[in-house]
Amino acid sequence: MKSVVERLAQEKTALEAELRKQLVQQTDAARQQTELNEVRSEREIVAAAQTSVDEKARAVAEAREALARERAALAAERDETGRRRKCNASRQRRR
Repeated sequence: MKSVVERLAQEKTALEAELRKQLVQQTDAARQQTELNEVRSEREIVAAAQTSVDEKARAVAEAREALARERAALAAERDETGRRRKCNASRQRRR
């Protein structure tokens, strides 16, 4: 009878150890799931921010292109005005 009690006590101890191990694993799994959810949420936020940055970069690029076209048009107008003045000055000298 004593050996049966000792064997049952050992089994109980082993089962309690296994239960503690399972509880630790469950807690760890829950923590990891929480961290995974947080990472997924952060990834979504980063993706949205990246989309916003990309849109703003496209808008800036378009604005730069428009500005470059406007500068080129102004330079062409300035050159044309300069040529007309030279031409008019040349005509006035001939008179």
